[in-house]
Amino acid sequence: MTSTVTVFETTARRTVIKVSPAKYLHEVRAEACARFNLSPDRYGLKHNNKTLDLSTAFRQTGLAAGARLELTLLSRSAGVVNVALQLPADEAAESSNGRLVDKFPSTTTLWQILRRFEDGVAGSDTRRNLTARSIPLVDGKAHGAGRLYYERPVLVIMHKELSTFVDLQKTLSTLGLNNGSVLIKLEFKPSDQPFEDAQQQIEHYFHQTEGIDRDLQLPDLDQPPVQNLSVSQISTTSTVQASSEAPLSDPSSSHDIEDNEVNPLSTSQAVEELTCPPIGTDRPTTVFSAPLDSQPKAATIVHHDADYDYTVEHAQLQHAQYKSAGRNKPLPSDAQIDAKRTEIAVKLASVTSVKIRTRFPDNTQALAAFDQQDTSRDLYAHIRKLLRHEDAPFSLRFRGSKGMFDLPDEDKRLIQDLGMTGDATVFLTWGENASINVRKAPTLKAEVAANAQELHVQLLTELRDPIDSSASHTQPANVKAEKSSRGMPAWLKKTLPGAKK
Repeated sequence: MTSTVTVFETTARRTVIKVSPAKYLHEVRAEACARFNLSPDRYGLKHNNKTLDLSTAFRQTGLAAGARLELTLLSRSAGVVNVALQLPADEAAESSNGRLVDKFPSTTTLWQILRRFEDGVAGSDTRRNLTARSIPLVDGKAHGAGRLYYERPVLVIMHKELSTFVDLQKTLSTLGLNNGSVLIKLEFKPSDQPFEDAQQQIEHYFHQTEGIDRDLQLPDLDQPPVQNLSVSQISTTSTVQASSEAPLSDPSSSHDIEDNEVNPLSTSQAVEELTCPPIGTDRPTTVFSAPLDSQPKAATIVHHDADYDYTVEHAQLQHAQYKSAGRNKPLPSDAQIDAKRTEIAVKLASVTSVKIRTRFPDNTQALAAFDQQDTSRDLYAHIRKLLRHEDAPFSLRFRGSKGMFDLPDEDKRLIQDLGMTGDATVFLTWGENASINVRKAPTLKAEVAANAQELHVQLLTELRDPIDSSASHTQPANVKAEKSSRGMPAWLKKTLPGAKK
């Protein structure tokens, strides 16, 4: 059963947070700080001037529904947390009790903890492989003989699993652990991500934190408190959150492709005039460089809890849709099917050209125009001229009316046969036989990349304030008409007092 608590900020601002019995207090703090635009690592929670343990669930705190909590500033010095890492069975034999124990500052990320235990600088002198494990795929899928897939480390903390690269960027303080002890259970689970792709993502996500990890020092308890890690250091380890499925990821897998497409951004303006052709191709092409910011702009959009409330209008609209879908509809006749095909053919025939945007694994892009006579073979040949390694195997994926599929490298017309219209986007993925050097190297030729320009995007400007009482939902016209025409239901009239039996 859900309830609410009221959280007050130091300047008397307040917000209401929905809580469930299993919700942890550090999650309540994170939601409150997000609404106040504050850094959660700098604040704690108090109730009646008593500091609360943020690592406990709401049902264990003894707080009543509607409790009034206060955000308070934490000490600027990092606390010390005793971390016990419970190893899996295949690793536990080399350590006592199957655990590695050491002390870490509360500003340490979970990834840094794994790396320090892995390198033998914490817990014991033994080096282990905890973050770069791989296994062959044995489920019978046709991925090629000897293909290795990433074995992902999974950390179980306070009955919750943390396994993604975004989760492993969380600090102990973010999880409500500023002092005391914590047990972390380590497991390994196979994934469907190729090992070489996982290596690229690890290098992209964590290369900035490796330097911090090597210089990480426990605070001297005999000395006066020192200032915590700087805000710039904290931001470098946390800004990659909300970017697992965003443009930071390598679009060489189908999961990343779909995440890249779901992005609430709009380009500033469509490129009307294509720039001069890059070296190596005679087709006018515009090349866009990879984004410099490690955090996607989509992650900066502020969302309100009220945006996800299920209202009466939503229920009425859903009921109307169910009712419409439940009506019997006749199947189309042969004449109607032929007419639909003719309509589609006429529509495609009226399209004279299509702009195709190609997205590469390193987040660079290329935009070029193709006409009615161009085929997918021409598209492959054009992209191949832009690549640094022209002989490396690759494929182009396109989302059509029936989902994602690989474009054939043959004489299929892009518009008439494949149905490309307007501005289309294709994704380049390396073939199974592509070497590691090809995957890690820059995708485009040096002379092509030299002509790249920055792609400017702007956020959607329409954001609704949930506090604004003037904002209201508009009831669908069909629902209103149906309600007014039917009047009061018959079963309701029979149940009213004075009704005839």
